Amino acid sequence: MSAILAILFREPDAEHYATAIALASSCRMSVATLVEATMVLESHGGSAVGYELDAFLEEAEIELEPVTPEQAQGLEAIWQGPSPGRAELR
Repeated sequence: MSAILAILFREPDAEHYATAIALASSCRMSVATLVEATMVLESHGGSAVGYELDAFLEEAEIELEPVTPEQAQGLEAIWQGPSPGRAELR
């Protein structure tokens, strides 16, 4: 997700990431990551940036992959477990 955010926020290393994505034989992203990226983008730049994400995913031919219940439970367990700095993220 960080690479896509760097591209859409036009950060200094954006071109590097855009080239890597363009040269990849295929790119996939989970729908959970899509939701998280949308939240980050729209909190910084409004809904228009969310539309830029959709356009970028389509243009870059990034396939969205589902998240299984098992994957969600595993991520939830990681989130709920002890972790330095986790409280800062909430």
